[in-house]
Amino acid sequence: MEYASPEPGIEGERETQIVAENLDGAAAPNTAPVTGYQGWLTGVDLSGAGVTVAICDTGVDTNANNNTTGHLDLRGRQTAFVDYTGGGTITDTNGHGTHVAGIAVGNAATGQTEGAAPNDFLWGQGMAPGANYVTQNALEGPWPPVNWANLTQDSTNNNAQVMNNSWWDLNTVGGGYTTNARTFDQLVRDPNPSTTGLENLTIVFSAGNSGLNASTLTTPKEAKNLITVGNSLTFRPGTGDIDNIQGLRSSSSRGPALDGRILPNVVAPGTNVSAPLSATSSRPPIAGTGTPDTANPGNLIRAC
Repeated sequence: MEYASPEPGIEGERETQIVAENLDGAAAPNTAPVTGYQGWLTGVDLSGAGVTVAICDTGVDTNANNNTTGHLDLRGRQTAFVDYTGGGTITDTNGHGTHVAGIAVGNAATGQTEGAAPNDFLWGQGMAPGANYVTQNALEGPWPPVNWANLTQDSTNNNAQVMNNSWWDLNTVGGGYTTNARTFDQLVRDPNPSTTGLENLTIVFSAGNSGLNASTLTTPKEAKNLITVGNSLTFRPGTGDIDNIQGLRSSSSRGPALDGRILPNVVAPGTNVSAPLSATSSRPPIAGTGTPDTANPGNLIRAC
């Protein structure tokens, strides 16, 4: 598994606005996001409604009970919980999956803002606040799984159209087009090999946290049919290099692929990102990962 650095920061709407390119007119590197993400979603009639994203990770907050006792930003929209632990993990004690879910589909229901003004940046604003989600706590079960297809078919069996994966297979860094990469290429085309017919699943992976050198993508991120996402910076003045939205986090894995292909496919803010904290997490209060910030514009497009 790979997790982004636990650096403190109290916002979430900044990143959604950066991805949506709702920015002020300042010249780079001083370009900054503006508030109003939910209003923008209303204006373009997109919120992720009608789309379901699978969060394949460590779980999400209270797992099976998220619709009644889960974090407010995520409550009421979980359509399924797939347990890989045999009932051994009741909650997301790691916290990584809860954080990822919040970035993907958090709706800022707590109403907290970065500052005192009611129109300030919302804390915990996800990319697709109208989307539903499936929780798969695969990283808490036997790893690696016996069959990678078990993960994708669990997503499609529960009607997910997008699958977010902020982890790697523990195989190698910069290993090129591996056997597992080829397997995931096949799973994009047929995420549920046990059934006939066409399943529709967009599979998104983080690039990895093995930068700064070239060709440091973790496996299976050199697969050709995945969307591989690098970790870019947000805009937070006064925090060193974390105030240039055109910058790339030093720890983010870099391309190109060993066969020369340009990777990662896209980058998204993954530094100083706030999101819901699992009630039983032992992790620091804030961590960041860029992948779900990019997975969920895909949710919005699918909602068209």
